[in-house]
Amino acid sequence: MELIYEYIKNRILDAHIFEEPYPHILIENIFPVDFYKKLLDNIPHIDDFTPKPKYPGKETLTLENLEPLDDTKKISGLL
Repeated sequence: MELIYEYIKNRILDAHIFEEPYPHILIENIFPVDFYKKLLDNIPHIDDFTPKPKYPGKETLTLENLEPLDDTKKISGLL
């Protein structure tokens, strides 16, 4: 985890600050390639999300529905 943290921190620290049209940074490849692939491979399936009654058509992943997820779908499974 420390190596990933250091990689991300260095990407942020090395990022160029653009002044136009307003001050901002753009960080390409912020995650190490292997970590990013694992991240994408382990995004929970849409069926694991629950509807948000207040916002029809929107789905969310809440703390209540994290527990049943396979360990590989939790952040600890990525590290």
